[in-house]
Amino acid sequence: FVKNGVMQGSYESAGAGSALYWEVSWDIDRELDIDTTLKAIKRNWRPEHDNVANTLSVTATVEQPAVPGKFRFTLFDVTREKGWAMNAGDKNDDSLDLEFVEGLDGFLAPKETPDGWELEANRTMTTATVTIKANDYGAWGKLKCETNVDGEWWPCKSEDGKDYVTIPYDEDENKIADFWEERKGISGDAAADDDETPKGREPGDGFSNYEEYRGFQIEGVWRDTDPTEKDLFVHNES
Repeated sequence: FVKNGVMQGSYESAGAGSALYWEVSWDIDRELDIDTTLKAIKRNWRPEHDNVANTLSVTATVEQPAVPGKFRFTLFDVTREKGWAMNAGDKNDDSLDLEFVEGLDGFLAPKETPDGWELEANRTMTTATVTIKANDYGAWGKLKCETNVDGEWWPCKSEDGKDYVTIPYDEDENKIADFWEERKGISGDAAADDDETPKGREPGDGFSNYEEYRGFQIEGVWRDTDPTEKDLFVHNES
């Protein structure tokens, strides 16, 4: 029989006239070396405030051996920006900027942690997919995954060998999506303010690369700005 993931049993026999008697028992534990992969995420996804159509799906798979396990996903190091853009939203609201979409098939309800969320499957499977939504245009965090097989938790490895992936895709982990930096022709320091045009005595416009990425609400519509061009905002309160 199997008890707690271990096959156990016994056998006994007696010889003629009970002159010979022996008992054999066994306790066999399955030895595994689980290889679980956390698949790469979409490189051109960026967070948006409360847009149900702009979610991100991430998949983990037990590769070798393909033994079903119970998955657990954890969002951690999640940002808590106030509001949802540089000049929009409740400036007293510093709730988590990323979260799991609730009601995912095969999963229990997400549980909030001090720096993110935890989501655990309610059954075993060989492949699991979770969906993440953003609450801020500058949202950022990390996602890791584990799978429980035979009572032991095994970490999922990303395709580049890490224990997690960044949300959004961000190799240098400066909290700006890499594809946005590539499109704007910048990289590196998120705090940099090096706008060159129009030419002046000093570069920069007072907004960091990250702030221009996070964006502004302008005449009721959100938009990001160009970190290579100086921006000037004029607000008429009347």
